Amino acid sequence: MRIIILGATQIGINIAEFLLIENNDITIVDKNELSLFQLQDRLDLRVVIGYESRLEVLREAGAEQADILISATCSDEMNIVACQIAYSFFSIPKCIAVLKSTDYIEIEDKIFPENQKYINFFIHPEKMIIKHLIDFIEYPGILKVIYLFNDTVVLSLLRIFDNSSLVGSSIVDIKNKISGIDFFIPIIIRDGIPFFSIHSTVFKLNDEFFILCLSKHFLKLIKQLRNIKQTSNKNIMLVGGGNIGFGIARILERKCNIKILELNEKRAKMISKRLEYSTVLLGNASDIRLFAEENIGKIDIFISVTNNDDTNIISSIVAKKMGSKQSLALVKNEFYSELINFSKKVDEIIFPQEIIMSELLNRIRSSNIISLFLFHTGKMEVIEIIVREKNGSSLIIGTLLSQITLPPGVIIFAIIRYNNLIIFDHFDDIRIEEEDHIIMLCTNRISIKVIEKLF
Repeated sequence: MRIIILGATQIGINIAEFLLIENNDITIVDKNELSLFQLQDRLDLRVVIGYESRLEVLREAGAEQADILISATCSDEMNIVACQIAYSFFSIPKCIAVLKSTDYIEIEDKIFPENQKYINFFIHPEKMIIKHLIDFIEYPGILKVIYLFNDTVVLSLLRIFDNSSLVGSSIVDIKNKISGIDFFIPIIIRDGIPFFSIHSTVFKLNDEFFILCLSKHFLKLIKQLRNIKQTSNKNIMLVGGGNIGFGIARILERKCNIKILELNEKRAKMISKRLEYSTVLLGNASDIRLFAEENIGKIDIFISVTNNDDTNIISSIVAKKMGSKQSLALVKNEFYSELINFSKKVDEIIFPQEIIMSELLNRIRSSNIISLFLFHTGKMEVIEIIVREKNGSSLIIGTLLSQITLPPGVIIFAIIRYNNLIIFDHFDDIRIEEEDHIIMLCTNRISIKVIEKLF
């Protein structure tokens, strides 16, 4: 596909890097000549220098032939205007605007009515990160929770932390302890390598694993399975009173005890007035004495979400060392993210690019391919394929699953058919049917294009 990205921002560059792996034709537009030349030196893409919303600049970028335009400049208003111009003058089929501010969310439908929509989709990074973090808080020990097949099936990704009761238990041990609920643990990821589980597989510290079950059983299953020896995350400390920290506090403050540490006095006063039940602290995340005074050892979950990776990493490590039961850090630098994940000094690294890209990929890929989530700094992806006829026929429908040659790095581990779950150890005699929902793990992003053609 021919894709134009407006803005050589961090989000714009991350989008370009992801889409290049899938062999898309990418052009980036930005005013900063030096940034574009540095980008062109390391990535195989075109660059155009100029103001992102100007007609002649968009024309030079190839707007007349483009399939998709993604506006990801630093200005929400610029992104809206650029999409309107791209649609009105060049009829680009898909125009996507990245909006950082949460101010537009509540009035989006009034500003952009359905019958006048020149922006096909909005991407709200901060809103998506807030939702992801709230899910992590409300489901302790669970990294991802996705509802499938009209919300009838749940797929979740869990990790075994150092205070888990599951260390040393086998899958058959767990199934014997939990009665009356059908659930499946199809794949375990150990040291970054996924493998199919068997009943005798024994869990080790830091293992990650998938669980599939019917939605109606999910909460009951998690209560019984709870791999962290605590009932909930009631005591929360947030570092950073920006839109993300403030957004989390505003949603959870009525049911959790929340403290927010903010460095900027003006911002601290402002959020203190807007929050009813949260405690806002003015101070520095490097102040160990402040952590001690605030009884960091009694905190259930510590989350650092400032705009500075170093601050987020160091404060989360210190909080964990001082007794916080869990610590999370928002980290945008991929190298930092991988390094800290490997060291296990922080319980979880939140890599925002994964969250944003999963949503974006759903907007630009074929309609029968759904990106459920990305993880391991975007190197692994769980996708859902809905099997449908293409142009009145399909080569895959009616084929035995065992006879399908999958590209490298792709593992099919479940099929959802008529509200029934079919898991990997029953695949030998399964034939693909139309409207099957096939769940697969992809560890090689280059293979996605092959999967698109195959299914």
